[in-house]
Amino acid sequence: ETSSVIHLGDSIMKVEEKLNTFGKIGVGKISVTCPSCAGDTISSGDTILLHFMSHRGDIPPVDVSDPGAIVNEVIGGNSQFVVGRSSYSTIISGLTSVKDWYVRIFAYNGIGGGRPGMAWPSPMRLFAVAPQPPENVHVEVESSRSLRLSWDRPISIGGVDLSSFIIEYDTIPSFKSRNGSPL
Repeated sequence: ETSSVIHLGDSIMKVEEKLNTFGKIGVGKISVTCPSCAGDTISSGDTILLHFMSHRGDIPPVDVSDPGAIVNEVIGGNSQFVVGRSSYSTIISGLTSVKDWYVRIFAYNGIGGGRPGMAWPSPMRLFAVAPQPPENVHVEVESSRSLRLSWDRPISIGGVDLSSFIIEYDTIPSFKSRNGSPL
C-alpha cells in the first residue's frame, strides 16, 4: 500500500493528510514540517521532514518517483522484535586501515546504559583487493593516426580509491610486440 501522490504546490496539511493513510495499516500518525517552505506550500527544492510517531514499528518502504529527489533517514524509528531478523542496524563508515576492528554496542533507556553486547565474529578485518576491470571499454578511430578510447569505472574498486589507469596498446592481441607503450 502506498500514499497518494504528493504534488508540488500541495499544502503541508494536504501532504500530512495523504501520508496519514499509512495509519490505517498500523504505522501511526505522521507529522510533516517544511523548514525551507515559503509559507504552507511545497515548491521545487524544498526539504520536507516526515516525523513518524509510531511506537509499533517502522513504516513500510517509501517509494519516491522523482529521480531528482534525495531521501535521507535522519533518525531511525522504533522497531519491533522479529525472531531471526535483526531489528536495528547501522553502517560504520570512514574506516581506513586494514587492522582488526572490535565492535560492541550498549543499550540505553531512561535509567542509564546496560552492559555491552559484543559483535560476532570478532575481530573483523577490512580487506582491500585489486579493482575489477573497467566497464564499457570502447575504442573508435579518431583520425588516420589516432584512436579514441572511453570506459567507465569498475563496478568494484576493491575497497580503496582508484589511483590511476594504465592504458596499453599494441599491434598484436598478446601485447608482446612492444609496438606501443603504456600511457
